[in-house]
Amino acid sequence: MGSSAEFRLRTDIDLKQWDTFIETYSDLPYALSWYLDSTASNNWGALIAEDHKWVLPLPFHTKFGISYVYQPFFTQQLGLFASTGIVEMERALAAIPKKFRLVDIYCNYTNAVVERNQLAARTNLVLPLNKSYSELRSAFTENLKRNIKKATKAGLIFLETGDYKSAVDFFKLHVSNRIENLPDKAFIKLAILCNALQERKKLRSYRVVSPKGTVLASAIFIEHHNRLINILPSSNEEGRANGAMAFLLDSIIKNNADSDTILDFEGSMIPGVAQFYQSFGALNQPYWHLKINRLPWPLKYFK
Repeated sequence: MGSSAEFRLRTDIDLKQWDTFIETYSDLPYALSWYLDSTASNNWGALIAEDHKWVLPLPFHTKFGISYVYQPFFTQQLGLFASTGIVEMERALAAIPKKFRLVDIYCNYTNAVVERNQLAARTNLVLPLNKSYSELRSAFTENLKRNIKKATKAGLIFLETGDYKSAVDFFKLHVSNRIENLPDKAFIKLAILCNALQERKKLRSYRVVSPKGTVLASAIFIEHHNRLINILPSSNEEGRANGAMAFLLDSIIKNNADSDTILDFEGSMIPGVAQFYQSFGALNQPYWHLKINRLPWPLKYFK
């Protein structure tokens, strides 16, 4: 990566050219301009190499006169996107404008090949569905198979629906109260994002219901390139007791088996959730936490 780079605000970026680059060199949706517009409220810029061989999106805020780079809600991986197979980040990191006193973002899985002095690994579990369903199922744990069998015996029904609002409401009711640091504004961003995804036919909403029609589990997925990305899974107490989420994910696997689809579970750093996703035979495709703290003393010790 021999070229220098220039920081540009969103308003100074050729968004069509930007999106073409991201679409060409990444199978992830998070750095696309309309995705960042949704999750960062248009408040982002980027480092762009002079030779246009790499870009580094930088969503930012200013608080108490201090500008900082942060990771927006529902945006798992950003970092460096490059046209070369091997990505070197040192020059890009050094080029981040000094006005950003704190940089706290998650870099994408391709950035793993660089020296990681400032990068810490985070878990993301993925399952390629390029085998027959019977082959994929053979990698399931016995406990998972029991839960799927329990759900089937209970007569649970898997449905695809375009109604993402119901899925968000279900998540709020049964899951969000158990998640720390998830403010109301996160759901405002989620609604904007879901609208943008739906407009582009990239949103998939699923649910599992009981024989009586009661919703037991739901999930919102992003369908982008060959990835099916799980951004909002939730189940209620009855659903957890009856293996509803296991049944939902198993149904998706069954419907997409023998294809080039990658089921992207989008996490998790929570051991119990990671163990559940691993029970499907999922593999870890780590991404990277980058933190650069330039805050003045004593502020840097409070962040």
